[in-house]
Amino acid sequence: MGVISLPTRARRIHPAFLVCGLLLILLGLFCARHILRDTYTVAALPFFWPRHAERFYLSAEHDGFDVTFTNYSIYQTSAAPFPDRVPPVLHHISLGSGAATHSKWTQVRQDCLDMHPGWEAYLWTDETAGKFVAEHFPEQLEMWRNYRYPIQRVDALRYMALYHYGGVVLDMDLQCKRGFGPLRRFDFVAPAAHPTGFSIGFMMAAKGNAFVGKLVQNLKRYNRHWLWLPYPSVMFSTGCHYASYASLYPRPYLKTCLLTR
Repeated sequence: MGVISLPTRARRIHPAFLVCGLLLILLGLFCARHILRDTYTVAALPFFWPRHAERFYLSAEHDGFDVTFTNYSIYQTSAAPFPDRVPPVLHHISLGSGAATHSKWTQVRQDCLDMHPGWEAYLWTDETAGKFVAEHFPEQLEMWRNYRYPIQRVDALRYMALYHYGGVVLDMDLQCKRGFGPLRRFDFVAPAAHPTGFSIGFMMAAKGNAFVGKLVQNLKRYNRHWLWLPYPSVMFSTGCHYASYASLYPRPYLKTCLLTR
């Protein structure tokens, strides 16, 4: 039995279909360019951070700063003789039920206030935080109110309060072992995290700091349900990972993001 050979023309794909397919692919990439770009910045942090990390760390060599704090009094609340770039303001955030009345956290916060006499202090609750965001960041209000996870509201509020007022923002359960004065000479300070990035549970910044302003500005851009899971959604949209890769793009914030080891 002979084999019937189809005409050559029937086995070929018409060039017009190839062009249309290519155009559809290019159109898809163009429409998804923002998502692809943001995904790249999120995924690339572990690779790019080591290249720039050493520039961020405070040191005696580059900053004339005693990272052991041996030469500073535990009661020092000013950077004198250096100018105080960070204003004397303390921020604690207590959103949700029960946090503000927790006896241990209340005492921890009070100890911190006692160590910084005369400093302005804010305890951000659901009521005061909502009014603050509505007044000073109305374009962010709807997003802030409708965050999928409560910790995202806390994280976003850290950046907003720090940008608007400056000062020190710290978690309710962080104890103040010494005054923050020596660090007030820097525009931005946060503790380094392992293995990459830095922690946002404690941050210090000058009022209107450009880097913190960038964190506030980009909240909407990165507000996605990343991988459809709670942990990456929080970390990549408002958490430590979000703040850390923001310090690298579009260029390293060498002058404003100084970290302690």
